[in-house]
Amino acid sequence: MVLATLGYAQWSVPGPIVLNAPDEAQRQVLGLGPANDESDALRLDDLRMRSATLASAVDAGAIWELALGPEGTPVVEGMVIDLIAPTTNLAGVALDVNGTGALPLVGWKGSGLDSAAITAGRPLRVVRTATHYIVLDKVRSACPAGYRTFSAASCIETAPRTATTFFEAANNCLESGARLCTFAEWTSACTLLPGFMDIVPQAEWIDHAANSDDYAKIIGVGENGYSGAGTGCDYGGLRLPTNNAPYRCCIER
Repeated sequence: MVLATLGYAQWSVPGPIVLNAPDEAQRQVLGLGPANDESDALRLDDLRMRSATLASAVDAGAIWELALGPEGTPVVEGMVIDLIAPTTNLAGVALDVNGTGALPLVGWKGSGLDSAAITAGRPLRVVRTATHYIVLDKVRSACPAGYRTFSAASCIETAPRTATTFFEAANNCLESGARLCTFAEWTSACTLLPGFMDIVPQAEWIDHAANSDDYAKIIGVGENGYSGAGTGCDYGGLRLPTNNAPYRCCIER
């Protein structure tokens, strides 16, 4: 396409536009106004300055409202939006951008956000999908069903799973989108969660080699190095990984 003279036009094309005039001054588009409709083009300056996708949200209770400029900026799947949180979030907060309808804000792993996971005034980057706005920053998500939170970083299953080999336990956790709990996670949860040891009838597998080439670590029942055999958060031992033991999975928030 060669543009030799100044003119006015409206373009509606299915693909890229190539400006191939021999003179560099002719290979440019000038006078592009603000977008006023979803099909309007955005100016390069708007994209460079992120003025089309950067705004402060307005608190409307369980919904945060966001008005992006220039007017008429389309809100589509895959769009990345930077916003300033208007308040510390409630659980289940949703985002409504340009009046296109409120969609839930979810954590980077797709789970709903815990209350107070986002603090007031915090810059936040989200991406739109058909059903959610996913927070790209790593914020605390609510633990999925069947899990309990014991720290800002992790969730642990409420009850142990059926006894199996160490290898099957590790694989089963991975297949469910989690992983076998580490020594630190299991002992922290055991210490911090009331009633945890009430549902530890047998020693459980954890993801810990215990400096052994042949054995895997069990915890909750065994020796503690001080008072001998017993049960508790600091008791445990070693077992051949081909033997069976119950286990729990952990997952990052």
